[in-house]
Amino acid sequence: MPKSSVSLSDWKLIVLICAVSSLTSVGIAILLYNTLDVAFIENASCNSGGVWSYCFFDEGKVWDSETYTALLTNFYTTIITFLAVIISIISVVAFFVIRETARSHAEDYIEKEIQKIIQNDRLKGIVKDSITDDVLRNATSNFVHEQTRPIVHANETLSERLDTVEAALESLDVLDSSHTLGEGNA
Repeated sequence: MPKSSVSLSDWKLIVLICAVSSLTSVGIAILLYNTLDVAFIENASCNSGGVWSYCFFDEGKVWDSETYTALLTNFYTTIITFLAVIISIISVVAFFVIRETARSHAEDYIEKEIQKIIQNDRLKGIVKDSITDDVLRNATSNFVHEQTRPIVHANETLSERLDTVEAALESLDVLDSSHTLGEGNA
C-alpha cells in the first residue's frame, strides 16, 4: 500500500481552511442579504389566488423600461461588486497560504536531502579523511615544534656564549697588541 504524502498537520490545515471557507460563505450570504437592494422583486411580484408571479406591466404597477433597467442594473452591479471583492480577498488569502505551504514543503525537502547527503558513505569517508589529515598535520606540527624547541634553545645559548667568547678574544687581541707595542717602545 503506498504511503500517503499528506501528514496530520496538512489534514488539520485542510479542515481549518474548509471551516473558514464555510463561515466566510455564510457571512457573505448574510452580508448580501442585508445589503442588496431586492425591493424591486417585492414591487414586481403579484399574488393572484395564491400564485406568485411577476407583473411588471400589469394594471396599477406599470413600470417603464427605464425604471426596470435601472433596478436590474443596480441589482447586478451590486452582485458583481461583491463578487469582485470576494475574489480579491480569496486571492490575497490564497497567496499567503500558498507561500507558507511552499516554504514549509521546501524546508522539509531540504532537511531530507541534507540527511541523505550526511548519511552518504562517500561523504563520510571524505570528511573522515579530511579530519584525519588535519589532525595528523596538527599533531606532526606540534611534535616537530616540541622536538625542535630544545635545539633552538641550545642554539640560542650557544650563540650567546660565542658572542661572549668573541668579545673576550677581542679584548685579548687588544691587550696583546698593546703589550706588543709596549715592548717595541722600550
